Amino acid sequence: MSDNNVNQDSHFEYVFYFLFQTYIPMPDGSRREEPALGIEKAQRKVSLHGVQFEEDKRLFRRDAKPGESLDNWANTLTQSWQSIIQIYAQAFGDKKQAQTYCQTALFGVTLLILEDSESLEHHAVNVEMREKKNSQLDAKIFASKKSLPQIRFVQSISKQALFRIHLEGFNKIAYFHSFGPITMEGKPFLKPLQLCLNGSPHLAPLQNDEFVANPVFSVYGFSYGGDVKEWKEGITRLLIRRGPFNRSSLLSTLFTRLIIAQWQFGQINETAKNLHARLQNKNNDYQHYAKHYGDDRLMCPQTRVLENQLQEMHSLNTEATLALSQLQSALRTLEFNANHLAIRLEQIRQEIDEVNWKIEFPTSGVKQVQWPPFQNEIPLLSIYDLYIKKLQDNGCYLEQQVNYLNSLRDKWRFFLENRRNQISEHLNILIVVLTFLLTGITGIVMLDVDNISKLPIGTQLIYFICIVMLLMPAILILGYLVAQVVRKCYCFIKRIYLFFKDI
Repeated sequence: MSDNNVNQDSHFEYVFYFLFQTYIPMPDGSRREEPALGIEKAQRKVSLHGVQFEEDKRLFRRDAKPGESLDNWANTLTQSWQSIIQIYAQAFGDKKQAQTYCQTALFGVTLLILEDSESLEHHAVNVEMREKKNSQLDAKIFASKKSLPQIRFVQSISKQALFRIHLEGFNKIAYFHSFGPITMEGKPFLKPLQLCLNGSPHLAPLQNDEFVANPVFSVYGFSYGGDVKEWKEGITRLLIRRGPFNRSSLLSTLFTRLIIAQWQFGQINETAKNLHARLQNKNNDYQHYAKHYGDDRLMCPQTRVLENQLQEMHSLNTEATLALSQLQSALRTLEFNANHLAIRLEQIRQEIDEVNWKIEFPTSGVKQVQWPPFQNEIPLLSIYDLYIKKLQDNGCYLEQQVNYLNSLRDKWRFFLENRRNQISEHLNILIVVLTFLLTGITGIVMLDVDNISKLPIGTQLIYFICIVMLLMPAILILGYLVAQVVRKCYCFIKRIYLFFKDI
């Protein structure tokens, strides 16, 4: 079925929504546009099967065959994925190029389960999880016919509906629920994962790369509350019918916004968390390093070592600054999508009120759907509120580590500047000392030792003092060298001591 028409005779148990971006950002800052742009014939072929949103997103819908078992969802997903690739292949004129484009442009996939009865509890979606895509380990597992670890999507523990629909005088209520991932042992699975569609559909860890798609996967369920033809047909029209002024349908609006929110949050939140952990470890290492070598003095490490560490601090600071900027951009994107979703939900609520249907988004009635939500009364918008608060928390933690890193960086920079100044001063002193040393050596060579021995003792003493003063630069240089040797030995012994102490 399309967003514009309802096939009254069809029945489906689940349906997929695929969200793409209509361009691919390139490392050089350019964009690779959707292949249909500028080609009228290809444009018709692509847009015929997708709904465009805000000029940069395209949503495709693919229904399972009537009566298809949910157990076959993976095969159905693969077939749906290949049908979309085929549409782009016609636009590109090359299937391999279309497949590469689709894999890179995909934001995510949503599986919607539709149930005639009042409960969704007996439905579950099991998805394979792999640590690395196309890894040799997975190949060995397949060869040995062992099962891969799986994530199980089941109705959320809270069982709180995201919205409900009813018609006055009709003793039935339809509910829309989210499904959450759990382990096979029944524990909540909180780690973000990406959906991989190369081979059989499976989940894998997110990749920390700005130019990796990392498409998300989500599962939702809709229970009609009873298998009554007129009731189901009316709700189906409400779910997929486009609104006045060619506005997007309820489901298209929901899944476009929810996929973007999940994708945006997963990308930046994982980056911020990983960077925060790295910064914390590095800051601890630097602080531990400084304490081991005498707090602020840092006299043992070589200048080259300290310079490399300072350069590493600069790189970490630059990376963290970029991550904080991306985090702020993600927060603005989430706010934008939440606000637009609230506006569209309120429009839909008013539109169906005019035909005596009631759609309720909160658990306790509110007069208007708006952003920000009041005391989290609207579950659909509370998802955004939760994402935003988590990103804000991670942003604060990251800023704390950046500030701490900058304080350590200032300590390293101050010490290196002092060391460079001391080296410059030592060079100047060394030049003066060498000048006096050469002068003293020349004077000693010119002395007639036999004549000096014939002089009175007082005069000899004066000569002896002059010789010592002339040789003093050599004594100072020798003392400096001895001090350096002693410092090296001290640092070596201290490193051995700290090594055994840490053990």
